[in-house]
Amino acid sequence: MRVIMNKIVLLAVLLLVGCRAAPVPYKPNTLNNPKMASQIIEQVIMEQPKKHRPVNMIVNEKYIAFGQGFEYNGKASSSNISTSNNSSITVGSKKGSLKQVRERIYFNSLVRSELLQKRDWYIVQLIGENELFVKRFYTRKKQKAEKFIDAINFYISNANKIE
Repeated sequence: MRVIMNKIVLLAVLLLVGCRAAPVPYKPNTLNNPKMASQIIEQVIMEQPKKHRPVNMIVNEKYIAFGQGFEYNGKASSSNISTSNNSSITVGSKKGSLKQVRERIYFNSLVRSELLQKRDWYIVQLIGENELFVKRFYTRKKQKAEKFIDAINFYISNANKIE
């Protein structure tokens, strides 16, 4: 009985360890071209897996902004009136509000980025003030992940910190 319990515990530990992303050592390179940094960030973000990809985005010297589409909150109603055998008129009304779902990551609030690997994905994890996790970005190519880190670091190093 004890042998079976030990095997179950060992299997559980192996499963948990296999599910974690492992750190990948990377020494960032200096990037001095804002246009290239912006292009790298835009390409990597727009190549995210579909469930992580924003609808649209903006990169400027202050932040990265993501548009996640629109959100509607309200009520809708309709009435159908038959006018003859083969036709009808439908009248409807909506009442509510439409707002754009948007997220911004300010470069002056970022501290660093980490490169991780999980299976065949490379993950760049942005870390903000107080060492808090901000966001993850995914790519299948290590070189793209490294260039993405260099581009993010360019904007972090040039950001005006709020003291």
